[in-house]
Amino acid sequence: MSNSIDKIIRITCEGAGLMPLTEIKELQGQLKELSVEGYGELKRSILEHGFSFPIEVAVIGGRPFGVLDGHQRLRTVREMVRREGYSLPGGRLPVCFTQCRDREQAGRLILHAISQYGRVQEEGLYSFAHDFKIDPKNLVSDFDIPDFDTERFLTGYFGDGADGLDKPASPAIADYAGGLIYRPTLNKERSCIFASIRKWRVSTKEADLARIREFKEKGDQDAAGSIAGEMAAMIAAMLKNLSGWTVTNPPMGTSIGRGGEHFATLIAEKTAEGLGIPHLPVFTPGARKTTKERKHPGDRAYPPALTIPPSGAGDRFLLIDDVSTTGTTIEQCAGLLGTVGTVFPIVWIYKEALE
Repeated sequence: MSNSIDKIIRITCEGAGLMPLTEIKELQGQLKELSVEGYGELKRSILEHGFSFPIEVAVIGGRPFGVLDGHQRLRTVREMVRREGYSLPGGRLPVCFTQCRDREQAGRLILHAISQYGRVQEEGLYSFAHDFKIDPKNLVSDFDIPDFDTERFLTGYFGDGADGLDKPASPAIADYAGGLIYRPTLNKERSCIFASIRKWRVSTKEADLARIREFKEKGDQDAAGSIAGEMAAMIAAMLKNLSGWTVTNPPMGTSIGRGGEHFATLIAEKTAEGLGIPHLPVFTPGARKTTKERKHPGDRAYPPALTIPPSGAGDRFLLIDDVSTTGTTIEQCAGLLGTVGTVFPIVWIYKEALE
């Protein structure tokens, strides 16, 4: 039986003061969502190291206004206390204070403090910009892609059901037990910003995963074609000029189907065909790690290597993958491609949100 001391959240840092958990106000709204994986990582970190960094709180006019940095850590602690039976000694967290002249300055500081554990949501982004009186055009400056249609993005292309893409064209995709959520969006994982088309419906994730594994194992051409159709439609809508772009994909790993087909490669090939631009493989897979070398179950291989792009490859790459869970593969490949040109990473499905 677990000892009650195992359910205590230790405080291992000091701040300028302590604030009751119930009085610390969040300011991000729906700007970001915390993934199940991100919550698990933060929870493990807090249990191993304690709550080791103060929450940064904005002060306006001499009064605490709300959180500038630490939203994901704050939310994790609240979930641990509310849903998992953990206790917080004294019910308070250490905080430090930053003087802000007004609400807009606080909003800009929040954007600078976005953590790796959260994901920017477009529907929250617009609301956030409006609330803090920030020009939305300034919010996409980090996504510096030549030919990217910023205006179309800002006018709401990334809303549910946009441009008639809300219904899959293929019965193979439409026949999901739970159904994936159509929500094109821009995501940020550590150093990588990438686009995605769909997300998991958390309650039916396992059924969806089983179906996707089936597609992969069979090297399902119909499913790959339907997915590629969604990819091509969004890319064509977002890029004003496809000249000079080359489609590529992460290297083949262990997910090779019985027919010898790599599903992400199939999707990339069909996407390139639909767009009328070349598809070229430019990666070799990293060496497999031994059990001792792995830091966690998903840590199975060393990063891939970038080969010399074949003659005729442009310096602008559409990096396409089927499913992203941690974002590590797409980040590694995007980083390598970024050393030789411009990369626009896009995945079909991005990981689920914590509901």
